[in-house]
Amino acid sequence: MARLTQDGILIDANPSFVRLLGQSGKKLAGRSLLDLLHPDDAAGLRAGHLSKLSAGTILAELRFQAPGRTVWGRASLALARQPGDTPDGLVLTVEDLTAQKAREANLEQERLSDPSTGLANATEFIRRLSRSLSAARRRKRKLAVLVIELEGLGKIGDELGQGSADDLVGQLAARLQELVRPSDCAARTGGNEFGLVLNEVSEADLAAGVGRRLMARLEPEFQFGAAGVRAPVGLGVAIFPDHGQDAQSLLRMARLDLYLGDRSGAAATSPSAGSAAATTGPSTPTRTGEEIPADLEAGDRLARRVEVLEPVSLFQAVPQQVLRRIARYLSEQTAGAGEVVDGAGSPAALRIIEEGVCEVRSESVSLLTLGPGDFMGADSLLLENPLPTEVHALTDCKLLVLDQELVARHAPAGSAFREALRVAAGQRDKHLRSLLDRPRRATSGSTATQVAVYSTKGGSGRTTLALNLAAELGHRHPGEVLLVDLALPYNHVALLANLSPSTSLARVAQATDQGSFRQLLLSSVLPHPAGFMALPTALRPEEAELVKPELLVRALEILSAQYRYLVFDLGVSLDDCVLAALEVSDHLVLVATPELASMHDCRQLIDLATRVLHIPAGRVHTVLNHRAPDSAMSRKVVEEVLGHGLAAEFRYFGAKPELAGLEGKLQVQTDPGGAFSRTSRAAAQPIDREARSPQPRPGGRAARTFRRPAAGQAAGGPGQCPRHRLPGLPG
Repeated sequence: MARLTQDGILIDANPSFVRLLGQSGKKLAGRSLLDLLHPDDAAGLRAGHLSKLSAGTILAELRFQAPGRTVWGRASLALARQPGDTPDGLVLTVEDLTAQKAREANLEQERLSDPSTGLANATEFIRRLSRSLSAARRRKRKLAVLVIELEGLGKIGDELGQGSADDLVGQLAARLQELVRPSDCAARTGGNEFGLVLNEVSEADLAAGVGRRLMARLEPEFQFGAAGVRAPVGLGVAIFPDHGQDAQSLLRMARLDLYLGDRSGAAATSPSAGSAAATTGPSTPTRTGEEIPADLEAGDRLARRVEVLEPVSLFQAVPQQVLRRIARYLSEQTAGAGEVVDGAGSPAALRIIEEGVCEVRSESVSLLTLGPGDFMGADSLLLENPLPTEVHALTDCKLLVLDQELVARHAPAGSAFREALRVAAGQRDKHLRSLLDRPRRATSGSTATQVAVYSTKGGSGRTTLALNLAAELGHRHPGEVLLVDLALPYNHVALLANLSPSTSLARVAQATDQGSFRQLLLSSVLPHPAGFMALPTALRPEEAELVKPELLVRALEILSAQYRYLVFDLGVSLDDCVLAALEVSDHLVLVATPELASMHDCRQLIDLATRVLHIPAGRVHTVLNHRAPDSAMSRKVVEEVLGHGLAAEFRYFGAKPELAGLEGKLQVQTDPGGAFSRTSRAAAQPIDREARSPQPRPGGRAARTFRRPAAGQAAGGPGQCPRHRLPGLPG
């Protein structure tokens, strides 16, 4: 705390303020508050805040300049008054937020980087490429976008073990980091794909062939102990402004360059036996950016097909070379609105929707609505007795078709593609049968009870607990519980529940018509054998950017009338979507781990949930999850630190709950009488009991009202779920 004159000059400060700024009280006395702040914050305080001081206290997060470092603080600046209400200077109090801001920065770095290699991820790559393009336009300089593809990972994994394939990816990533300049960007944009942005490339670089020198220095030989492996490394190049003006078009042209040439830095991928490295065939020369065909229709069509196939869940395990080969063999099918696309009289084939919307019917009942990127036909290709269905075009449609003979050729027994097809076929058939059998929820005007599952830190086991909580509620109310995956940008719910989604909330966002949006949204929901349903919000990290609060609110308007319970698995970062979900939740299940830092954050969140979000204390259920066998804090100690009791305590179960989910059955299914299942029931009991006799939030709404933003309104503005700034937590 410090005292200041009305002009903002420091008079004196207490020891805590002196320590915070790392200067003696004598040096601080007589200095202006604005001189102690970061220039940007000083300008903002001078321009926008001081004029409001007469109306009351100013609250703001400010950066203070201390010797050799920047100190973040939550500052409160208020008028001090003498008897008679006469102003008598200012009182400044500051709460140190430096450690919190560092944690937020680390979380942001994790969100924008690939966890396996440390390189930027696809989302960050597009952002940095867009920023580099802005600089290149201002300076009138050229810029190169390179796509590098590492082939043969599956073969290396089979022969040397999966760890070797992961190690190979890490070795290539390390070489890229060493070779690019600090001003450039290296990113992992896919499983075996890397992207580079080379800023300000010179005419000499272009004449020599952009990327050729880089490829030569990458060296195709990778070392695993005493063995060496030569792996093909393909390259595609696009130059700004010659081949595109924006990030997406340049990346597309670089991939097109790669697809058309199938160029590799080496021709074989076999590990050597008793020698340093395997021999390689002649490598195909890398073309320069100028040699990219500007308007080859065949190449453009191939690139478009690959772009359609890449996001489809069936093809995510397919190597790029195989995917491009499949794209070349695809045929096209068109259907007008009302026509039958796939049915009893249609030849068996795998069909992928490129454009348009289709409807799956059985026994004259509409079951599913499929949009771009969805597929059909896997069940008739692989199952003996699939549910008889007909697929009708709701709009004019364009489809890509892989006939039965080509499926057999490109998906041989034992291949990852074959396994993906088998899983998808079984899952689709079960989904359709469950939709036929599911009882329809009465249109009584009631809305779902909404439960948020949140943890203040990653690695707490939150998603596993959310899945088992949904399974326990689903056991009591089959088909009436929906688990919504909001732990963006990754789709952990589907992974840990062994589900293979073909679409997501992000992909149906493009539907502007409310009727189409509703049909596509409900068709995105997947059933789990445990009795609950799951909604993936994004299938790829870059799709997470499409999931905005207004989209979530739009979806909840529909889903809340369809289900008895909506369970949200929320990410750690308190972004707009997480806050929107917390805003509408009736219950909060807070997952804590027995650590002092976690306890401190949980205590703050409980306080904020009850004071700011108006969730009654009786509906905040804290569960303790022991993630190690030798936890230092007992339940009694945790309850003393938190200041209230725990709803449940999960003892250490190792990796059993996660492994059970990956095998398609959750822990509450595989061991219903075990300690984990009993604890899951204890966590679900107060939620289900209260839902049977609901009471409105104090000071809140008796019935849930979802507010859609008007056109042009920002997130958190009037007309939609407001965004609260939660002090003391990332957000």
